[in-house]
Amino acid sequence: MNAIAAGCPVVIKPSELAPSSSALLAELIPKYLDPEGYAVVLGAIDQTTKLLEKQWGHILFTGSGRVGKIVAAAAAKTLTPTTLELGGKSPTIVAGDANMRLTARRMMSVKPMSGSQICVSPDYILVVREKLDEFVSACQDTLRESTLLTQMPNQQSKA
Repeated sequence: MNAIAAGCPVVIKPSELAPSSSALLAELIPKYLDPEGYAVVLGAIDQTTKLLEKQWGHILFTGSGRVGKIVAAAAAKTLTPTTLELGGKSPTIVAGDANMRLTARRMMSVKPMSGSQICVSPDYILVVREKLDEFVSACQDTLRESTLLTQMPNQQSKA
């Protein structure tokens, strides 16, 4: 979407594994953006293969390493520059001198804020053994506090 913000023409091929989101993109992009510069292609392997046969200014792929290899090989045939964002498992390392309460608050806000959809959001946490109990306790406190906040009635000022 950064390419759209920069004003570059874009062909978007959303994942066939997210049909509702893909259909929404296909509906909204031509409604709000110039169809001469922005297009959405729906489909699966056949459509993707056809797209990869073409020469593009740049290919940005987000997904698995297995499919990333296919995209890179196809892009190499046309010498198309690529960016492969392959995600993977992203650890968070908590140092022994870290502020456990602050670290817990930050860690416990990342996944829910992104709906767990950021490929580089933390998948697991590594904590020095001596600080593990303190960190777990801080995470539990953070969850309790956030649960209490969501259960509080809406406080409207009477000014």
